[in-house]
Order: sequence, then C-alpha cells, then structure tokens
Amino acid sequence: MRIGFFFRPANPCGWRDAYVADLVEAAAVLGHVPVVFAMAEDAAELPSKTVETHVYAPPRLLPAALRLRLFHNWLVKEAPRHALDITIGFGAGGLPDILVMRSVEESRLLAVCEHALPFDQIVISLEKEACAKASRVIALSPRIREELIATYGVPPERIRVVRPPFQKPAACSLTRRELRDKYGVPQDRTVFLFPSFDVKGNGFDFLKRYFTSNPHDFMLLAAGRPVPGNRFIKSVPRLENMSDLYRLADYTILAAPYDPVGTIAWESAACGTPVVATENIGEPEELPEDVCRTYSPLEINSLGLLMDDLAKNPLSPASQSRIPHERDEHTLQAHLQTLLIANS
Repeated sequence: MRIGFFFRPANPCGWRDAYVADLVEAAAVLGHVPVVFAMAEDAAELPSKTVETHVYAPPRLLPAALRLRLFHNWLVKEAPRHALDITIGFGAGGLPDILVMRSVEESRLLAVCEHALPFDQIVISLEKEACAKASRVIALSPRIREELIATYGVPPERIRVVRPPFQKPAACSLTRRELRDKYGVPQDRTVFLFPSFDVKGNGFDFLKRYFTSNPHDFMLLAAGRPVPGNRFIKSVPRLENMSDLYRLADYTILAAPYDPVGTIAWESAACGTPVVATENIGEPEELPEDVCRTYSPLEINSLGLLMDDLAKNPLSPASQSRIPHERDEHTLQAHLQTLLIANS
C-alpha cells in the first residue's frame, strides 16, 4: 500500500521529535511504500534517502504561519498526483485521510495565556479544516480528544484515542551511585532531571529562576545542549536512550506550559523515577499519586510550595510493575497498524 505522510516534525508547540520519521520507517518495515511530503527546511529530518520524497520550498523570509499556508496549498494539489492509497497528516498542513493530533493550537494559546493573533488564526483555521475533512481524527491522548471537541467542535464519534508508544527502558546493570559517577553527578544532592532542554518553549527559563538559588540545594540536571553551570544547574548530553539519566535522578521535572501527550512522564516512571510536572502535561492523574506530583504552569510560587513539600516528604522510587499502561506493549509497527485500522 502506498501511504502518504505529510511530514511536519515542527509542531505548533515548537518542538521536534522522531515520531513521524519513525512511523515512516515502520511503514517500510511492514512492506508498505511510504511517500513523504515535506517542506525544504525539514529535509534533514527525513528518515531515509530510499523513501520516495517530494519537497516544497516556500520563501524563507515569510513568517512561519504563511509558509505553512503555502505548504498546505501545495499538499492539496500535489498529493493526489501520486496514486496514494491513504494519507496520514500530523496537525495543520494538507487534508489527510487520517489526521493525527499531538496538540491543538487554540488550546496551546489558552494554556500560555495568549490571544490568537492573525498568524495564529492561520494555523487554527488549517487545523479546523483538516479536522473537518479527515475521515478519522486520531487524538494521541484523552486530553487532546476533549480539546478537539471543546475548541474545534469535532464530533466525538469521529475521534479515536490512540496512545503513542513510549521508549521502554533498556536494561542497566549499574546502580544509581555508579551512574552518577559515570556522568559526573554529585552523590549527595537531590537531582531533578530536565530531559527537554533542546525543546523550544519547554519552560527551562522558568525552572532556572527557581533552581539558581533554591533553599533546598536541589540540583537541576539539564539534558541537551550545554548551559552555563553552577552549583545548582548542570548540563549533560542528551542520550539516544535516556534510561541512564532517568535512573540516576531522584525526579524527572517537566515545565512546558502545554504538552497534552506527555510521553516523557511515562518513560521516567517506567525507569522507576517519580515525576514532577505542570498540570498541562499529558494526563498526570493516570500515574499513581506517589509517582507524579503537579504544579501550576508559569507560577513560580506553586513550584516553590511543591519543592518545599518534597524536601520534607520525598517521593520514593516508582515501582516499574505499577505502571498500568498499554503503551509499553506497543511497537511502532503495531501503532501504525492501529492508525490504519482506525480509518476502516
């Protein structure tokens, strides 16, 4: 089967991930012919040179929303020319048969207390049009489903929740002490791992305000590109498999004001590391209370009160066997097949 992928790795939240590229490779493994449509600046993100690709290059000096509008217009004309059996899109851009929603632009703006400006309205209108035209809308979390119903008026019966797989932790024979020695992390500090430093809009500056002079001598371990270090903040390279860093930390901390999928929380809990996250990340209530604590996004006092409580009543390492979630059994191939079945 020839499957068209509308490749848009830069989603409205501003972050990039390998989700779409991995699905393309999963399609090839299953014997399908993936046909990728992408903007020129995303060419480096394409999964393989052997995949059939079609690239559009809108003028670089245009604002991102206008470039997306031009990309959308091109997709509407170009995709039907390639004898595709089915098309899969990811948010705004094109009119796919299966629309996979990882975020909702109107909800994102509400979460960060911003009004929709004219360029924002372009993205919102493209998402609404795609939702209306798709034969099936896939929400990657229950929260996204509720947002689609409330903000875009998508009929509930047209939405199916399909959770994405998350990275299962690799086996590790090293103890926490040995892992800290390996990565140069102090043994006597309470460490909060921040695994999303390279992500735009991830809340790092917000966390930096707290950790730079926090009263409990907590350490923020930022995984990604280097940051100026001090006693309270240390950077380490982001690993392809993050399980080592999850296991050496006392907590994983997430600060994005809007991330309705929240896969990182499950990855951390699966490694036995409790999670501290904003209320707008994923579905924190699905994790056991002794595994995840939340605070209000953008409110430094809310974070401070939670940290005061953790200093007095620290969370114990999570029991990996207590993470009741079907995603840990899913492969990318199985996930793709679920998306395709959802359209039948």
